[in-house]
Amino acid sequence: MIKIENIKNLNVNITWRLLYIALREELLITEDIIEYASDILMQGDDRLVICELVGADSTDSEYIKEKLFELVEAENSENDYEERKIRAVIISEKLKEKIVII
Repeated sequence: MIKIENIKNLNVNITWRLLYIALREELLITEDIIEYASDILMQGDDRLVICELVGADSTDSEYIKEKLFELVEAENSENDYEERKIRAVIISEKLKEKIVII
């Protein structure tokens, strides 16, 4: 599991596609996505789909995936690049774990 906070700590640009892929691969929890959408809403992006994400039931991952996909379709990003960013976050977290263990 990764957290949006881990992504932010690496100064990685967060896209809706990145969040969609991470949720689809069960690497991110729905609560994080709802919280992120709430932050985006508070920053002034009040598109209906973001409002729907903020009001989503965190147990309804299919609904959240549908809403994320609507946002993905509106942005200019590529799966390969977003998947590499996710791998970088995972590797960074694994390295932190190894450093703590040693």
